[in-house]
Amino acid sequence: MLFKIDELDEEWGSQKRENRICFIGRNLDKELITAEIMKCVIKEDNQLRFKIGDEVECKRDSGDWRKGKVESLWKYGNPYRVELDEEEVDIYIPLDDDEYIRPYFKNTELSE
Repeated sequence: MLFKIDELDEEWGSQKRENRICFIGRNLDKELITAEIMKCVIKEDNQLRFKIGDEVECKRDSGDWRKGKVESLWKYGNPYRVELDEEEVDIYIPLDDDEYIRPYFKNTELSE
């Protein structure tokens, strides 16, 4: 199932700011579900490889690589939002992994 997280900039007042997920079903394995969800939690020591402004290459759905620049971090659950140079569009990178995003080297031609 896909979902979208809208960012809220409004004040929360005295309420504790937290997220909750509700599972509805019978005989659910609470320990297993909790363990799997905890694998998704970003830890402070889990640093991303690229910073805002870094030049990178990103793999498109078509399988080709395109040069771009990191515009933001952790947007809508994705580690990177990258603006592609030639296409002037933003794409979201789902994982900080060489399969999706890698450093751009000026002397290297882009793969097809």
